[in-house]
Amino acid sequence: MKTIIFGKRSNLTTSIVKKITNYEVISSNNIDYHKLSSENSLKRNFIFNNFYPAHKLNNLDPKQYDNFLDNSLVNLVKILSCLNPKKINKIIYTSSSSIYGLDEDLKFTDLDKYNRKIYASFKYSAEKIVQNFCQKNNVNFYIMRLFNTYGDNKDKFSFIEKLINAKKNQLNLTLINNGISLRDFINVNDVALIYKKFIRNRYKTGIYDIGTGQGILIKNLVDFVNIDKKKIIQKKSLSETTN
Repeated sequence: MKTIIFGKRSNLTTSIVKKITNYEVISSNNIDYHKLSSENSLKRNFIFNNFYPAHKLNNLDPKQYDNFLDNSLVNLVKILSCLNPKKINKIIYTSSSSIYGLDEDLKFTDLDKYNRKIYASFKYSAEKIVQNFCQKNNVNFYIMRLFNTYGDNKDKFSFIEKLINAKKNQLNLTLINNGISLRDFINVNDVALIYKKFIRNRYKTGIYDIGTGQGILIKNLVDFVNIDKKKIIQKKSLSETTN
């Protein structure tokens, strides 16, 4: 069965296509909606890896809101609206663990310097759109809440890749709250293998956490790599997860 993957520039897409066969990757910025709606002769799987790039969040400004909205929600809605539910085998939507704690975080309206809450809130909205579409049309779906991925040195958002790059090239490394936050890190290739299992097998529809289940202290990683303390830039953020 063919799998359609939206999100051509996604690091996860790059890893997934190395693990599966019979697939097509479509850029969410260049979709032929007529073709997508007319190709309904056979059932297909659909994976949504398309979203506004996380590494661009820090520099998001009002002039980019249209682009942010299109990449985060509008393209998703347009795609779903032209699909024939009877020809969908399953939908996998790539979400984020940043959703956890969103209700509590939104109380601190002055602490979103890096636009993480905007990102999380739109991810949650996209989840609900997928869930609503699938439940209304009796479509099997999996919402994958990814924790911190690594394994692609081109990933500008991964802390581990930043850490490796800082060590190799003697660069500065920004550390928030002295690195006392816990993170669950998972290799992007392991995530791809998990997706492969979900493509090939039928599991209970719903939301899944995709991680190792083990929290690692950021400070311990920095100490292990032995980063020059002069290269560490300290920043504070009250919203960091410490337990």
